[in-house]
Amino acid sequence: MPNSLRIFFHKKGWMDESGGKEWICQCLPRTCNNKQSLLVWDLFQAHLTYEVKAAQKQQKIDVAVIPGGLTPVLQPLDKCLIKPFKDSIRKKYLAWMISGPFEYTPSRKKKALTRNLVLRWVNSIKVH
Repeated sequence: MPNSLRIFFHKKGWMDESGGKEWICQCLPRTCNNKQSLLVWDLFQAHLTYEVKAAQKQQKIDVAVIPGGLTPVLQPLDKCLIKPFKDSIRKKYLAWMISGPFEYTPSRKKKALTRNLVLRWVNSIKVH
């Protein structure tokens, strides 16, 4: 993987308070260069915790929290970048489910896909 690619995993596959904090402290400084910045977030509870707010303040990030239902209007990356990205990953996953390559346990049960394979998929996606 390229050094510029930052990958974080959550055991259950979703964002939580620690993931939000990690993203703010590890990823945003690379793009904001310690300048005052604005982050537009929705009402997701993990975005609004004390720990996440403290991390935002430390990184000089002002936050605008938008009301529910306005994500497509006020968070264009969700619509123009994240949705196509997720659609591409879903296509690759479905193709993998149909044709593999698969690995098997000694008892001949199909193993889940590897993180390495998913990272290769992520690295191959070109979202326009």
